Amino acid sequence: MRICKELWNRNVLRRLVLLAGAIWLLASCDASNDAVLQDEPDETHNTVTVSLHFTADYTGSVTRAPELSNDDNTNEENRIDIEGEDYYILIFKETTAADGTTKMVFQERFVPLMVNVVANTEEKERLYTLQGLLPVSSELKTGEVAQEKLAIMVLANWHSFGSDYDGLSLVVGETTLTNVVEQSRHIPYMLPSAPWQPYKNGERGIPMCGVKKFEIKTTDIQPGAVLNIADKDDPVMMLRAVAKIEIIDNLYEGQRDSECGVKVASVSRYNKTGTLICDMKENPNWYVETEQVKTPTLPYVTPEQGSELEMFPAGNNEDGKPVYAAYVPEFDMSELKPGDVLRPAIKLQIKKPGKDTELLGYIVDIADYADKTTPEVTEHYYYLLRNHIYRFELTGSPENPKRKLTINYTVCPWDKRTAGDIRFE
Repeated sequence: MRICKELWNRNVLRRLVLLAGAIWLLASCDASNDAVLQDEPDETHNTVTVSLHFTADYTGSVTRAPELSNDDNTNEENRIDIEGEDYYILIFKETTAADGTTKMVFQERFVPLMVNVVANTEEKERLYTLQGLLPVSSELKTGEVAQEKLAIMVLANWHSFGSDYDGLSLVVGETTLTNVVEQSRHIPYMLPSAPWQPYKNGERGIPMCGVKKFEIKTTDIQPGAVLNIADKDDPVMMLRAVAKIEIIDNLYEGQRDSECGVKVASVSRYNKTGTLICDMKENPNWYVETEQVKTPTLPYVTPEQGSELEMFPAGNNEDGKPVYAAYVPEFDMSELKPGDVLRPAIKLQIKKPGKDTELLGYIVDIADYADKTTPEVTEHYYYLLRNHIYRFELTGSPENPKRKLTINYTVCPWDKRTAGDIRFE
């Protein structure tokens, strides 16, 4: 990674010297929380304490519609590898060009003193409280205007899929936030071999990115001041770089035995290659709490296609029904009709109740099932989108004369940020 100008070197050296000025912050931490201390400073003057929160899933003051109450994610899907320091925080400042256009330009990387991990009682929500110091000489304070518009970008879990933040070229005062997004499309990730689960069997976390815009006054950066960029009720929301596909086995209701139902499930015709950050031009509000991505972001290299990805047993849902799941990169399906050999689908092998060992084979298109049996392409099935769940519940008894499965289907955001208006059943 290339971070230019003496500004970067000066700020890093000063930060390493000044960090123990926030040692008092540790005393205020809950002993039950998981705190990670980055450095030990020995001076306290001429610094500003910075505090922010970020999360992949946190309700805060946001309400959630009852119909999405069963779309919970897991602790592993929300986890950021703080202990492994697999995260990167960049600060940008809005500048105005001679022609009047504005852009967010890179100012400095923020290296925190401490990251505190706060989990709820069910240990599904993970809120990260970050605290650190900036020197009062920080170039975030220019003195040119009374109030600055800034943006903070949090990148996380890139090492999980073999990518490195050092692949980014960051030039102080020149590199824009949009350019960071564009650069990331040249360093795509490759999905690990199947069956992959975050923090299982030696694997690490799901790559994420979050952006939050904020404003500060020049008077905010004064010795001893506290700069709260994002509080716990309005944190930086992290967007997962993969989609999740789920199969719920609700077959043979009232007839089930210990052996019947889905025995094998896999995703066919999927992209193995994805991008770490979504395209902000096509998804301008992806970081806004009430918004979601609308179109997929594909790497600039041709995505490598996978023939079959084994779905892993993901336990049971709240009704006790077996669930199979898989994580995949985004996919543009808009030009592919159901049944097309290039369209993503789910392959199933199903066993009937009783002693018959024959497995019935099915291919379930990732599509809209308005009449419960026939797949159609509608606007919510044009794409596989990051941070969304594509859930298909199988019901009925497949040994009917036409061997048709009955499918209830759902597309929804993969977290609790919105009430969600894209639900079908």
